[in-house]
Amino acid sequence: MSTSQTINHPTYYLEDYGQYMSFDSDATIFEEWLWTERLTTIAKSDGTVAAVKLRESLLSPSPRRANRGLIELIEYLAHEHNLTVQRRLMTRPRNRLPMPAQVASFVSWPPSSHVHELVHDHDSGLIYLGRRVGREQIIAELTRAFPSSTFAIMVATNQQADKVQAKLKGWGIDAQKVNERRGASGAGRCSIGLFRALQAREVEFEKRDVIIAYDALETISENGQMLLTIPDVCGRLFGLLDHDANRMQRQSDLLASTFGFRQAIVPMHGRRPVDVRTAFIRKRFSDTAAQTAYQAKRNGIWYNNDRNQMLTSLACGLAEGNGEKVSRYLNATNIGLCCNAQHRVALLTDSIEHLAQLATTIESWPIRVSASVDLTGLPAEKQRLMVRGTQRWVDGQTLLATPGGLANIQPGTFDAILWAGGGPGLPPIPSSQLTTARHSPRSLYVIDVKDRHHSQLRRWSHARQKACLDAGWIDGAECPVQAAFQAFLERRNQEVFV
Repeated sequence: MSTSQTINHPTYYLEDYGQYMSFDSDATIFEEWLWTERLTTIAKSDGTVAAVKLRESLLSPSPRRANRGLIELIEYLAHEHNLTVQRRLMTRPRNRLPMPAQVASFVSWPPSSHVHELVHDHDSGLIYLGRRVGREQIIAELTRAFPSSTFAIMVATNQQADKVQAKLKGWGIDAQKVNERRGASGAGRCSIGLFRALQAREVEFEKRDVIIAYDALETISENGQMLLTIPDVCGRLFGLLDHDANRMQRQSDLLASTFGFRQAIVPMHGRRPVDVRTAFIRKRFSDTAAQTAYQAKRNGIWYNNDRNQMLTSLACGLAEGNGEKVSRYLNATNIGLCCNAQHRVALLTDSIEHLAQLATTIESWPIRVSASVDLTGLPAEKQRLMVRGTQRWVDGQTLLATPGGLANIQPGTFDAILWAGGGPGLPPIPSSQLTTARHSPRSLYVIDVKDRHHSQLRRWSHARQKACLDAGWIDGAECPVQAAFQAFLERRNQEVFV
């Protein structure tokens, strides 16, 4: 083990070769955190074959892997565990990019400036695209945002290369396809090619300022890794991915290893996600008696008077700017919520029965539900209460709503949403409330209850918390990148929910 002479505090030397890195000594302590699993088969004594999972280090020098994306996580782990890591740059430093240029006059769609900022500010990252977002458009924006920089576009098929080249040329961008069979002719400012083709000497792949993977998943293939692990590939590396696509855990691990933990999401051209911060209320209620999931929801959530009273009290405290009342239920680390500032609050549930029950406590709040809701199943007094609530003007300060009702409210009206319902998965906040214009970044607090008063409610609550983390909704006190680190480590049982 390479160490300094300080007893019990070795120094780990990390050698940075461009898109891959390695320790010059025993890195066992980091390999305990930084690994993935691969599925393989083994022959059994009875002649059959069994599928097994084998642990595989993300730091192993053989086979060489593009793993520079892990450097930030390694430095975070070193800090958390009082370890010393020194980075040795074994190649030339990356070129600095100028500030992004304005591209609106060059493109016919609303640009996504937060993507330009990601590329300018960081060495690598992933760019997640909504269904209606074109990959070629994002590439075109970046070439316009950095007009003096050189680009390499990695594709997996000739069809992709032809499509990218045709689109870019149609938008007036100098884009050259590298043809492996006919010799390299793609030495212009923007070279497009298959992984093997981009290795041509004329392309000077290692000198490109920005490298973009048309499909980030293709880079974890053997050909993709072979290209990226050429020594001295010092360009900034970014990959494009479909936002809604399901990925296996190994794929996610290898993407993190290659591209790191920085990201930008483009739900639609010119739109960016709202910065969602979460807070979970940890308050114990009396155990709920229930035999079925429906009974658990009805008894433990809809008609749980203590829980409903807590939610309405917290909602009023947030709307009034009553920090003392808010701090009874929320951790003081949620500084943005526990101060005495007034918030614009929506109390959200997916059940009309539950909504009517909550309305009995906060009768003055306006109510919004979807137009198709039928109130005839409610008691007469609650029907009248609901009708009066729906007739009140939404002043932008308070609201009691179902998801269908909230969908008809102007996005950005509220800065705090209390989820009063249950169930697994993300709280059903309408998608219109979760995106914003590229030039108008904003935050939204989503407050949920960490239910513990029935086994089904505990499972749902845990599933919601995990869904929030997977969606990038992080605790109000956390740094987004550190939250991504924690999510990565949690999958390896290094951290657990409490």
